[in-house]
Amino acid sequence: MSAGGYRRGRTGTENGVTMLVRGIGGIILVVLGAVWIAQGTGAMNGSAMSGHGQYAVLGVAVAVIGLFLLVRAWRVRNNDRRQHL
Repeated sequence: MSAGGYRRGRTGTENGVTMLVRGIGGIILVVLGAVWIAQGTGAMNGSAMSGHGQYAVLGVAVAVIGLFLLVRAWRVRNNDRRQHL
C-alpha cells in the first residue's frame, strides 16, 4: 500500500506476466509434488525416493505451495477482468 491507503495500480502487462509466471510455477510444483507423493508412498517405483515416506510429506508441501501459486494467479486474472468492466 502506498501513502493514503491506496494501492498503486499495475499495468495490464504486469498483471498478465505475474499471472503467467505464477500459473506456470504452480502447475510445475503441483506436478512435482504429485510425483514425489507417488514415489514416497511406493506407488511409483524406479527411484531412490521410492518407498520413503518423507518424500511423500515433502511432496504434499510442494503441491500445497503450487496450489497457492495457482490460486494467486487466478485472483490476479479475476481482479484484472473486474477492472476492465
